[in-house]
Amino acid sequence: MVEALIGLPPHTSVPFTQDEARDLRELLTTAVETLPPIERFIIDALLFEKKSLRELAVTLSIPKTTLARRRDQILGKVRTQIEENPIIQEYLHG
Repeated sequence: MVEALIGLPPHTSVPFTQDEARDLRELLTTAVETLPPIERFIIDALLFEKKSLRELAVTLSIPKTTLARRRDQILGKVRTQIEENPIIQEYLHG
């Protein structure tokens, strides 16, 4: 998930030290915790509980395409929060 948030393909080796990776995980956790409850539920279900879009869409009684669009919007919000962090700004713009 961290890879996707900073624009790398999944399972890409991320060039971070252990301390940097820990800091990034903390930033990610904080960003997710600031989401409204329904958005946090969607992210938890899809990314951490590994539920499929179809399965979660049925649970929420919404079309799969609507859920996919909401997921993308939520991840965009999280990505923006992470990218605005000074530590990440320094890493991205060296």
